[in-house]
Amino acid sequence: MSTATPLRAIDSAEVSEGTVRAVKKVAADDPYMPGHFPELTVYPGVFTLESVQQAVAEAVGPVRLARLRSARFLAPLLAGDSLVVEAAIERADDGLEVRARCADGTGRTTAKVSARYEQGSRAATDVGARLDRHRPRSGELRLDHDAIRAVLPHRHPMILLDRIEHAAPGERLEAVKAVSGCEPCYQGDQPGSEYPASLLLESFGQAAAVLWLLGATESGLPMFTAARDVVFERPVLPGDVVRHLVRLDQVVDGAAFASGESFVGADRVAVVTSMMAVVRPALTLTNGNGRNHHE
Repeated sequence: MSTATPLRAIDSAEVSEGTVRAVKKVAADDPYMPGHFPELTVYPGVFTLESVQQAVAEAVGPVRLARLRSARFLAPLLAGDSLVVEAAIERADDGLEVRARCADGTGRTTAKVSARYEQGSRAATDVGARLDRHRPRSGELRLDHDAIRAVLPHRHPMILLDRIEHAAPGERLEAVKAVSGCEPCYQGDQPGSEYPASLLLESFGQAAAVLWLLGATESGLPMFTAARDVVFERPVLPGDVVRHLVRLDQVVDGAAFASGESFVGADRVAVVTSMMAVVRPALTLTNGNGRNHHE
């Protein structure tokens, strides 16, 4: 099973024993970029994760992300910036343990990632609890795609939710994402490829953002800043309908913490122990040279 590529996440890579260094030039016209905040070409945090995965694949061959132990996003990358990934790869009995530092062209650290990868494909394994016992109570909000677009700052092709089945603002929601083989991530790839874990996590994060923003008093852009212990339990394929069950655990000082699970049918496909986002005014997002998105 091959892995679909949501965008050209690295341009070049240098491999040595146990390490890899990869470089990506962030371009405004990369797939998905125009929809990641209109007129604000910030490289999505999940694509930094994709860059790390593609760098690891350059060193050892095809891999899939099995567990995101931690990710911290420390500074934004804008169109024109360079992303440099330096990853240390250690073989373990159950896969590959990777620690990566990501930086911009000036050497400023933009992200730190710790993750476990598996080589080759893996069949579906654990079956999670059935969705029916997780369904929220009746009488809660339901949002169609137009309503989601009114809440989120994302636009096509970066908006990765189709509808919200149930939402209790400030508490929990159930969101739906239908995976299609016509999405940009499958351009030039083989049919039947696994949906990228990076996009699955972005879809979950957008559901968490909707849950937060429905009851938020803060204004600005919700930015994904950290994740801890995210487990991808089985592949998601074109034709699958993913249901995200999201809980808003805490909101404090302009930051929100969410957790939850994702299912395809009765099968649990991912568990998110913790995801953090903050609201930032757009004009505070500059690169290392002090350039903002208006320049």
